[in-house]
Amino acid sequence: MDRFRIRAQMAYYHTKTLPVGIVLLAILYCIGIIVLVQVLHSLQFEPVYIGEYLLSLLGILCFTHLAVYEKESNIHEMTYVRQVAHYKIVITRFVMYGLGVYSMIWVTFLLEKAYGENFNLIHHIHGSFITVIYLGVIGMIAAYLTKQKSVGYILPFAYYMMDMFTKGKYTKGLYLFSLIDHDWQTKMNLLVVSMMLMVGFVIYLYKKS
Repeated sequence: MDRFRIRAQMAYYHTKTLPVGIVLLAILYCIGIIVLVQVLHSLQFEPVYIGEYLLSLLGILCFTHLAVYEKESNIHEMTYVRQVAHYKIVITRFVMYGLGVYSMIWVTFLLEKAYGENFNLIHHIHGSFITVIYLGVIGMIAAYLTKQKSVGYILPFAYYMMDMFTKGKYTKGLYLFSLIDHDWQTKMNLLVVSMMLMVGFVIYLYKKS
């Protein structure tokens, strides 16, 4: 029972670690996309572009700071009955924010469906979410290793812009926007690489703990 209470307190604490400005910006960003759905539909802007080009940026916005929050804020973790390793804290934040972004993607695409759009809901939601996680993991690791959050934002955004303009010429099997070409295999590549990077990062944090 005590362990459950400690975990609950830990989860509550981590809901406060995402800066309010970023939370509001992410929510307003999704609302803006939803409001524009009807206009985009009249311009024949397919739902796949909304997920690939617009929602994918949530990964950079929401995940980059997760492992460097204490350092950039010059604070220490809350006191627990037992010491909590940093890798566990990062995992907790990653899961919580991942669920939050996943929910926002669901809401956005469900509202598109309500507006009468015809598309594969499951493919669009999970394809977009994979890209979000991929960019988010890159940003989070880059920010931690360089101790510069700005690098964590710039690196995945540069990747994003390069793929947008080169159509995967240089990234090949790790092209971010493959769902536009109905290429699900490349999305699986992104998922596998994301998992490998995250596991490797957690092991690195574990050894440093």
